[in-house]
Order: sequence, then structure tokens, then C-alpha cells
Amino acid sequence: MISIEKDRRITPFIKEIFLLDSDDNSETTLPFYADGYPGILFSETESPVRLLPSNKDLPDFFLYGQTIEPIELYMAGPYKMIVFQLYPFATRLLINQNPKDLNDKCYDLNDLENIDTELTITNLRKADTESRIQLISDYILALIKISSVNPDKSIKLAVSTIIDAKGNIPIKQLRAQLYITERTFERRFTKEIGVTPKQFAKII
Repeated sequence: MISIEKDRRITPFIKEIFLLDSDDNSETTLPFYADGYPGILFSETESPVRLLPSNKDLPDFFLYGQTIEPIELYMAGPYKMIVFQLYPFATRLLINQNPKDLNDKCYDLNDLENIDTELTITNLRKADTESRIQLISDYILALIKISSVNPDKSIKLAVSTIIDAKGNIPIKQLRAQLYITERTFERRFTKEIGVTPKQFAKII
């Protein structure tokens, strides 16, 4: 796995960019564990990437939600993948979907109606690695520009606090810092992130 420097314009939304590739003709299974971060993935493979255990073929370009239960990506033959690891609040901002509905699932970015994803995919298939990273960065910036979602600043702060504390912070203490009731905090957090504050802290 190779980590890539980010375009500074997407830094507030992207935690990390990394590459995964193999020239091996054998079968490969990549495990995905709960880490608190959704992501956008582009793959170049000889046959479709398969999501396990659901045994579902995935599109070349998709957004994956929070991983709650361990999943795996299965590939046969050589592959190249670029992963943009998103900050947890970015899912709703970018595609205006309920993050909870995407837990342990993948969203085909071609389903978005307000942006020409097919053109981006066509260009990605023809580009080299450096150009692909720029194309995906530009695509994310375009999604941000047209987004009608206003991220919840209190929840963004709560997420940052939990991450900085590596999950070791009492949720009651966090709520007190934000002056939010338990029920309201859990509802707003789940709406933005897809999991409850306690679940997120445990994952982190």
C-alpha cells in the first residue's frame, strides 16, 4: 500500500489517498475492517471486484460506507486500486444519502444524477495513476461545489474530538462540552455519520 499526497483543496474532506496494486495472476482477497472512515474507490481489474460475503459484483467507481461487520474484496488476476479515505461526515455531504443506509454497503457513483460520473469513469480508464488521482480529486471538488448539504458543525467537532482521543472519551462528557441532550446528540450524530456516538468511539 502506497500513501499519496493530497490536493490541498480536498484536505478538509479526505483523510488519506492510497494505492493498492498487484501484477499477480492469482486470486486476491483484501479484508476491510471497521475503522470509522468511509471511502471512494476506483479499480482497474480484468474481471469485476466482488464484495464478500454478499457475493456482489462492484462497479469500477464507488463510495463505500462505514464498515461495521468485516467485509472482503475479491479479485481474480492483476488489479490496480485508488482509495480516497473520507472523513466520516463527507458521505452525506458528497452524495446526499443517509450514511446509515450505506453501512457495510457500496454506492455506485454512476447513480448520481447531478454530475457526469460516466465521463469521469471513461477518463479514469484511459489515464495513468497520477492523472487518475487528479481526476478523482476534481470529481470530489465538483460534488462539494454542487452539494446542498450543510454539515453539522457540532457533530464534526464531536467526530474530531473522538478521533483525537482515539475513542477514549466518555460520550456523556462529550455531550456536556457540546451542550446537547443525549437523544438529540445520538439522532444528529447518526444522521451525519451513520453510526451512534458510542459505536463510532468503539470503532475508533
